[in-house]
Amino acid sequence: MDQQATSGIDQSAIDSFVQENEEGNGQLADLVEQKYDELVEKEAEDKKEEEGEKEDESTESSEESKEKEEGTEDTSEVSEEPDEEEGYYADEGIDEDDNVETPAVQNQNLDPNQNNDFAKFILDNLPVINVVGEQNGKVVNLQVKRANDLPRDFLFTSEYDRQLFQQEIADQTLRARMLESEWTNRINNQQATDFSKAEDRDIQLDIGDLQREGELRKFKYPPNDRRFNSDPAVIEMQEVLDFYNKENQRRLNESNQNGRLFSRLSYKDAYTLWRKENPKDSPQQKKEDNARKQASRKISNTGQGSSVERKYKLPKDASLDMILDAYFPE
Repeated sequence: MDQQATSGIDQSAIDSFVQENEEGNGQLADLVEQKYDELVEKEAEDKKEEEGEKEDESTESSEESKEKEEGTEDTSEVSEEPDEEEGYYADEGIDEDDNVETPAVQNQNLDPNQNNDFAKFILDNLPVINVVGEQNGKVVNLQVKRANDLPRDFLFTSEYDRQLFQQEIADQTLRARMLESEWTNRINNQQATDFSKAEDRDIQLDIGDLQREGELRKFKYPPNDRRFNSDPAVIEMQEVLDFYNKENQRRLNESNQNGRLFSRLSYKDAYTLWRKENPKDSPQQKKEDNARKQASRKISNTGQGSSVERKYKLPKDASLDMILDAYFPE
């Protein structure tokens, strides 16, 4: 036998078996061969089972790795594909009674006794002025921000100190003007922010109303869904919004040029103007067209009018042969 073929098999077991069965050389050879085949077959089966276990472990490891990779994929698309009739309105979750208060810029004097936010802002941000003088016969060192803050019986120790104080008051006035400009800018920015919030809210309410009226389609996907921007309803809404912004900018420019009062166009009004330029895409128009088609079918099914007349449209200069062929075919 091939020595390499028996590698890994217990040779002593075969020798023992041979010694115990020395009788019958032919029979012994067959038994030895059978025993050898059984051992080889058993070893092959054990090796196959071992390879199968390793393959199972590899498969499990691959599946676990795949699950981990899937867990790290982009989760922005979490919503299921909605039905055609499902969706949501743009103004869901908005309270129509919420109003945004816009602060107004008031030009009032700097008297802090009026409890005015504007005056308080100015006075709080002005630096103090150190003044040395006499009061009731005593030398005093005062800290003031305005000339009116000095006591009536205050006396400067010299004319030079008086002029120096007047220069400080002039500089203080310039600082107050700068602070007034800063205050105005803050209020204007706050007003712009509040107006933008109120405008966005009004636009959402208008879009919701148009969706309920069937003029605009409902949104299918939430804003955090990657398919949101490709939703036909969102695309159409954005087209109207672009028209709204463009039209209001045009009106604002005309107002600035002519000195007239600016009248802002609402989203609903912008939609009406936009729809006149885009009449084919109106869901309401489609409903009306479908209703007219159904009505025309009902009328045609009542038998009114000749079916031959509806089928054939002959030219005005049709010959007699053409007429006969059309109405009296063979």
